[in-house]
Amino acid sequence: MEWALKYVITPAIIIGEYQGGAHYRNAAAARDAVKKEALRRAGIGYNEVVAGQTTPSELRRLVEKLVDKPAGD
Repeated sequence: MEWALKYVITPAIIIGEYQGGAHYRNAAAARDAVKKEALRRAGIGYNEVVAGQTTPSELRRLVEKLVDKPAGD
């Protein structure tokens, strides 16, 4: 099952999306291109986490980069 994990912060500054194994079927590439271009034009960052390609350590680095860590951590 494909699902997306999205956190909405007003105003949005970044979007994260999980691409499950079934994501790349049919017209997904065209939809993704439109979505990515719209986000780029709006000045909103976009990050993908792809099933079977993104390692846990890569995901951890991405989250650490995007989330403010408390002082001393």
